[in-house]
Amino acid sequence: MKRAAAILIVLALAACGHRGPVQGTVTDHRFAPAHDEYVPPVFIPGHTSCTPVGKSESCVSVPPIFIPGYERHVADHWSLYLVDGKHKGWRTVSHKVFDICVVGTYCNTKAVEKQ
Repeated sequence: MKRAAAILIVLALAACGHRGPVQGTVTDHRFAPAHDEYVPPVFIPGHTSCTPVGKSESCVSVPPIFIPGYERHVADHWSLYLVDGKHKGWRTVSHKVFDICVVGTYCNTKAVEKQ
């Protein structure tokens, strides 16, 4: 159960993308090329829970759950590490912004995207 919860948390965070400041000095950059990756299978064991009801018991059984592994495609990914005063962090950007905002320059990613 803990493993399934951990996988769901990782997938949720991955879907959110990195959200550093919108603008700031670019201190680092990363590019991850498109690739396929294997997501391993998950097995959640079943269980039965019983509670007393008068002179008998009421039981509920939950069957085991198996989620098979699968391949998924991960698209190209560009990100910049921006520092703007106290705010800093990785921000996912487009290829266009990645090419224009080079390390060592101050960049407003929203303004560059609109150009």
